Amino acid sequence: GSMAAATGYHLVAADLRDVAAVDAALRAEGLDAGKPTLVLAECVLAYLEPAAGDALVAWARGTFADALVVVYDVVKTSAQFARVMMRNFRERGAPLLGAAESLAAVRSRFAGFGAVDARDMNAVYGALVLGHEDEFRRIAALEIFDDPDQFNLIMSHYCFVLAG
Repeated sequence: GSMAAATGYHLVAADLRDVAAVDAALRAEGLDAGKPTLVLAECVLAYLEPAAGDALVAWARGTFADALVVVYDVVKTSAQFARVMMRNFRERGAPLLGAAESLAAVRSRFAGFGAVDARDMNAVYGALVLGHEDEFRRIAALEIFDDPDQFNLIMSHYCFVLAG
């Protein structure tokens, strides 16, 4: 059931590996799947076994009449860096069970939607920041990376997805 609720806003607990439980918990709180819906998954799918992540995406696609799915997640784009990253997460007790092997694999996961755009974060950064001098200066003042190659490598291992 609802852990916390405010007018029109509910926090609902459910195990994302069990889409039937997710569906039941949301419907118990009054989910109207016919209304336009934003599904946001920030570093969620990478922590699920691939089959559970696929089931969650399929559930969202099949449940909502009008949904926009926004995902920020891990993608393994370079073998050496990915091995180190995967080992680091595993050693911290948070293995990345479902990190996508490539952007093509990410796009394939969301292929059942009418439209899909999946990009690594370098492409997103380039589109939203590099072409805008004021935003670039603002971000550069915040950025902790002094090595552009390291920054680009890290950004290439995360992706942003819009599917609807």
